[in-house]
Amino acid sequence: MAAPHFGKNTERKELRFTESHRQAFRSQLSPRNRQAFTLVELLVVIAIIGILVALLLPAVQSAREAARRTQCINQLRNQGLACHQHHDTHGYFPTGGWGSGWMADPDQGYGRSQPGAWMFSILPFMEAQAIHDIGKGDPSWPVGIRKRRELLSIMKMPVEHFYCPSRRSPGLYGMKGTLGGKNWIHDGSALARSDYVGCVGSVSVVWPSMSPTYENHDSYAGWPGKDHFDGMIFMRSEISIRRVVDGTSNTYMVGEKTVRPEAYESNTTTYPDFGDDEGWLTGHNGDNVRSSGSPPLPDTEGINPYENWGSAHPGVFNVMFADGSTQSISYDIDLDTHFALGTRAGGEVVDKSNL
Repeated sequence: MAAPHFGKNTERKELRFTESHRQAFRSQLSPRNRQAFTLVELLVVIAIIGILVALLLPAVQSAREAARRTQCINQLRNQGLACHQHHDTHGYFPTGGWGSGWMADPDQGYGRSQPGAWMFSILPFMEAQAIHDIGKGDPSWPVGIRKRRELLSIMKMPVEHFYCPSRRSPGLYGMKGTLGGKNWIHDGSALARSDYVGCVGSVSVVWPSMSPTYENHDSYAGWPGKDHFDGMIFMRSEISIRRVVDGTSNTYMVGEKTVRPEAYESNTTTYPDFGDDEGWLTGHNGDNVRSSGSPPLPDTEGINPYENWGSAHPGVFNVMFADGSTQSISYDIDLDTHFALGTRAGGEVVDKSNL
């Protein structure tokens, strides 16, 4: 039997068959013939993206808060360094000032004669000497109109070191009316604030309104007894390291304060916060000093804190001890321990490993 013979026609058919398949393949690759995503496929993709965002968002927020808390702690460390430089220069830690209504005055020096807040006294050690010296050169009493206005201008100078980044940015914030200044004028305008306070000890911050003058402040009979406040920074304080019998590493010096969230940016009569309503440089009052005798509280709507330590951080508030070290303290801290850490010479034994 003769072998089959394939001629040229057969070869052409095979060639045509191959070309037809190639053309069909090319047509499938043509953009005009590609199939788009169906609605179901698109919804699935969107759902997957939403799930990924939901999973990642808490982690991103947590990382941002961790960074803000670290910045807050670093600011407390810088304040601690400044407090110790103040001690090295003057022989004692910064004073708490004279009381509500009194404003810092650069002509009144440091210690008992300084009517303003502890933060004012450490400005020269935080590269802010220029702010500290505004209005300097007129120590007379009563304070003249020009100087009163200059002191008001200091109250309108926010210093970044005294704002917790988790709560609010450095700036001027509204007040609930005109403040009654004893050596300065407040015109009702927005003022700078602070998120950090000195520790008066375990007793209440509250003390009757003070009415001394620059001339008679040393002999004024209305001051509290020298041992009334048992902390580090309070009314007319001049506490040296040798008086910290409980140990500088076991004694609060500065920390964060509780603030009503509704009053973060505008302290009004509708949402008052009596511990955040006088500006950052007024003397001894709940704006700038707090007590360990009251339980620490997180920032909470509806409260009106004046004595409490606390913060805008979840679960903790930051403190700086008298040795300059810092630590985040849980709101679950034993209240007896919190009380003891506020006193400089209470004789309590504190186990800081449980903080």
